[in-house]
Amino acid sequence: MKKIIGILILVVLIVSCNSGTLKKETESYKIEISKASYSNKKFVNEIRAAVLKINAEKISLKDLFGAILETDSKNIKFNSNLNLNQYYKVKITQKKEGKTVRKEILDYVLEKFNLNLTSEKLKYELFKIGIQDSLKLNNFISKSKDSVSKIIFIKDTIKVKNITLKGIAKFLSETYNEDFINENDSLKIDYKWNRTDIKNLILKLKADLGVSFSKKEGHKLIYMLEDFEN
Repeated sequence: MKKIIGILILVVLIVSCNSGTLKKETESYKIEISKASYSNKKFVNEIRAAVLKINAEKISLKDLFGAILETDSKNIKFNSNLNLNQYYKVKITQKKEGKTVRKEILDYVLEKFNLNLTSEKLKYELFKIGIQDSLKLNNFISKSKDSVSKIIFIKDTIKVKNITLKGIAKFLSETYNEDFINENDSLKIDYKWNRTDIKNLILKLKADLGVSFSKKEGHKLIYMLEDFEN
């Protein structure tokens, strides 16, 4: 990680509540959040994890906080009066590296949604995704040189572009009632599949990508978001 040196001069732009849009830009990050349309069935969400970048056309608060906290959205719990069925159009760019910058982004979003964050560590069972047949996997290696991963939803089809196996594991964990893990954050693939249950999807991923699934025990943080009481 590069060490951030110098004094940050904060330039803040907040759009009035009438517009329904939150905007803030500093030397370290840029944020823009507005409500998304419910009727938008075809949308693209781009998320880069290491140095945070989110360009989402339709994202829930659970997925948004999951991306900022670098955890599966299923690990995000709410005890709030917020409308959790509301989707948002979000653009967040972390301009400078460092955990302090990411915390500033988190603190700003928490403040604007009037939320307080706590966490608890729990034991759980998960599926570890491994590589069993690298020749099969090589057929889907992404040729993109971009660092941004894309998840595209088109009716009953899901397309992932330039995504790591770690990203696949995160997406599966957020979509299905199971937990998946993979620490490979370098090898990136392009792939698509039709929506199906997790049992059939695991069989398809094994057959197409040459990956394996093995059960193991682990620990995870559960995050609780509650309305902030003044």
